[in-house]
Amino acid sequence: MLMRPAAYYNRLKEATTAGLVSTLNEHDCPNVGPILDYFQFQNEAMEYLHSENEISHKKNLIYQHYIMTFDKKNEETKQKKAEFEESCKELLEKLTKITAKKEKREGQMKELSKKYEDTSKELEGAREMFKKHEMTDEKLREDMKSTNTKRKKTMQLSKLEKDNYEKISKIPEVNREKIEECQGLLGNSKK
Repeated sequence: MLMRPAAYYNRLKEATTAGLVSTLNEHDCPNVGPILDYFQFQNEAMEYLHSENEISHKKNLIYQHYIMTFDKKNEETKQKKAEFEESCKELLEKLTKITAKKEKREGQMKELSKKYEDTSKELEGAREMFKKHEMTDEKLREDMKSTNTKRKKTMQLSKLEKDNYEKISKIPEVNREKIEECQGLLGNSKK
């Protein structure tokens, strides 16, 4: 029959201790009491150490069990992770493509936004210029109306002046004819 080392050691210790005690009893030593106390204390200490050794041994077994279980679960988890990554690989590729497209479109959107802002500023400037030109145009139209009105009045006055000038310029001829007629009448009357 194969014994464990601790059981074998306990048996050997008991045999040695019993033999030593019987030898000491035979010699009838007066100082046997302290030696027996020493052996009793040694036995208690040895029992304590053996129990601590057993506790450590059992803890070690429990820890090894935990480690083996953890390693097994870790391997299973790694395998599941690999399977999951394999199944998600296609989705991840699609996701990266979509993300790249999104980033590209966001860049295009920023460019278009910047162009829109620039165009909006340009449009505002053009509106301001248009308002200024519109006001200038309106002023010029009013000036043109007043100028046309003045021109028409000036043309009427010019026509009246021309008519008056023609009348006045005909007066000396009419007067000359009248003078000649009067002279002719005077000359006929003197005769």
